[in-house]
Amino acid sequence: MYDGCGKIYEHNKENNMNCNTHISFYDLPVLLPVINFINDDPTNKGRYLLLVETYNISPQNYDTSKWKQYKGIITWNRRLYSMHRRRFNMHLIPQFPYMKKTLVDPSKLVSYEEKLGDVSLMCRYREKSEIEFDITHLRYEAMNELNKHMHNCHTYGKIEYGGDMYKGAIGYNEQETEPSSASKIIMLNKYKFNICFENCYHDVWSYDYITEKIYDCFAAKTIPIYYGCYNTKGTIPQELFIDYRNFNSTEDLVEHLNKISPEEYNEIVDIALDWYTKNFNPNIWLDKVNEICSEK
Repeated sequence: MYDGCGKIYEHNKENNMNCNTHISFYDLPVLLPVINFINDDPTNKGRYLLLVETYNISPQNYDTSKWKQYKGIITWNRRLYSMHRRRFNMHLIPQFPYMKKTLVDPSKLVSYEEKLGDVSLMCRYREKSEIEFDITHLRYEAMNELNKHMHNCHTYGKIEYGGDMYKGAIGYNEQETEPSSASKIIMLNKYKFNICFENCYHDVWSYDYITEKIYDCFAAKTIPIYYGCYNTKGTIPQELFIDYRNFNSTEDLVEHLNKISPEEYNEIVDIALDWYTKNFNPNIWLDKVNEICSEK
């Protein structure tokens, strides 16, 4: 059996739980027809499919003809859940899975006056997709525009991009900007703002879609310029980030950024770190998955 649930397995092993035996996949494999045992495996009737990636990353996840072979479908997307709950045995988890909480030593975080630059971008570079609501390419486009108006705008990632803005790779073995690694948090902290865009923006596919990116900014005491989740209101306090959707042009955004005083900036990042410390629990989804898999 294909077991893509390493994190579930590790978590449950540590906590003496066993739900990994009830999960067939997190995300359907891309070449589903090639892997015959997946469709023919009768044990899938007793297992769940955990949907993680969005449509633009893993469109095969949302081929509902494949869902029928599973006991149930687990999703973090409330809108997707509502659309399909009458046709399938749908289950909802309270957040996007596979995130990590990282609190670094405060002595390793620099003050506002010590920050290296204005804006950072830390991601894997990707060309523009044919899927219209895929916004991954907009990260670099927004960064390139901001670089024309602001100081020390730098890009980081395994693949070099951004010309003179590029400053190398950070994270695991300095090969990736590993999500939520201490090295990423410390580097984020050196900048006042971070281009914090998710993979897509859509009224269905990015509903409830909040990944580690914005939380990493809170941990780093840098203000995220955020774009991605369709429904941020009621999920994350609006005053803790800059909503990219609210600006008609780069000039409008730059004007807003420049109006934030050091005192206002410090108040925002202090409140954000406090909110993150007290409210962000990356394992809520695992607890819910275990609850679902325990049901008879």
